[in-house]
Amino acid sequence: MTPPAEHRAVPHGTPGTGTADAATGTPRRRLLDDVFPRRDRRTLTVTAVIWFATAAVLVARSPHPALWPALVGLATFGTCIAVGDALTRRIPNRLNAAALVSSLPLLGLAAAAGYGSAIGAAAGAGAAFAVYAVLWLVAPGAVGAGDVKLAPYLGAVTAFLGWSCWGRALVLGMVLQGVVVAGGLLTRRLGRSSHVAHGPAMCLGAVLAVLEALSRW
Repeated sequence: MTPPAEHRAVPHGTPGTGTADAATGTPRRRLLDDVFPRRDRRTLTVTAVIWFATAAVLVARSPHPALWPALVGLATFGTCIAVGDALTRRIPNRLNAAALVSSLPLLGLAAAAGYGSAIGAAAGAGAAFAVYAVLWLVAPGAVGAGDVKLAPYLGAVTAFLGWSCWGRALVLGMVLQGVVVAGGLLTRRLGRSSHVAHGPAMCLGAVLAVLEALSRW
């Protein structure tokens, strides 16, 4: 399954997508298109429900308020990236960069309160990038460039809570993706050459791994 280019071209003004032409759209419009590629009422409602439910569950499991900003950040970026990738088969560079950069002060705040490991987060980001870079080189049909750039953020957040959380997130992401692909092939909704967005499975795997790690604190 060969993934499309990370920034697939979409005709300017395509109805219902909210996607602006990269050459003519304003910076604000392009940023909005990255975060919410489709802005119809149904899509925005589903996105809001997923975000609220994810953030509420993560915060409820948190042992200390110092972790809340980082957990809400995971819910926010994870939801936007997963929904956007599922709809467009694309994870914008700006969104991946914003997620990773924002995690630095948020995880630092939690580390200063004695929760998690900042060194572990840095190592986890590098390790996750390495794993997905190798996958991209060895099996380019399995993951896309956007997935490789997403890996450091999810790796940082999960390794911050421990290497078992990091490993569990990695495995869950792969397993969930396999289940989706297998289900699609069995129901004939997917062909052998179909591309299935990997970002949603990565984000859901990370959230599940974080929830499990928080339950042990």
